[in-house]
Amino acid sequence: MRTVTPPESSPVERRHIVVALVLNIAVITALTLFKFIFVIAGLWSTAAHRTRDIRLIPFGELSTAHVWYGPPLNIMGNIALFLPFGALVCLLYRNHGDRIRRTALTGLGVSLLIETLQFVFAVGYSDVDDLMLNTAGAAVGAWFADRNSPHREGLIIGVSVVFVLVIFLLLALGPRHARV
Repeated sequence: MRTVTPPESSPVERRHIVVALVLNIAVITALTLFKFIFVIAGLWSTAAHRTRDIRLIPFGELSTAHVWYGPPLNIMGNIALFLPFGALVCLLYRNHGDRIRRTALTGLGVSLLIETLQFVFAVGYSDVDDLMLNTAGAAVGAWFADRNSPHREGLIIGVSVVFVLVIFLLLALGPRHARV
């Protein structure tokens, strides 16, 4: 009697990872460069993000926040925003031995680009905390993706896309403010 072994799950196609990553970058862009237009459940003031400011003191907001939930929201939000990004970038680097480091550096580069654009276009605070927390989020996402077997890549992509859909739904349902 011959036994039949089930075929192993093959890694998902690269194009699926790229599509999910582009969607995640769209969410990151909306939540970082367009905060002056969109609001999710009143978590931030659109007027507060029509500014050009550089914050170079790490975690300086902990003592100067205007609302009690500002610092925890900033910390958790910046990490969470880059978790799916880090997981997806890590999947793209799956054939590299140093994929977690590469992903963290990619997260740092994207975050630095965002912080620079916020300053140039006066659409938020260019904050050293964001660089550190976004990079940490990308690294943690990469670590998680790296620890999972290839047959779970589809699950990682699916969760990332659900994250995108939830954020876009919240943005669509929230009030929008035109820039003055």
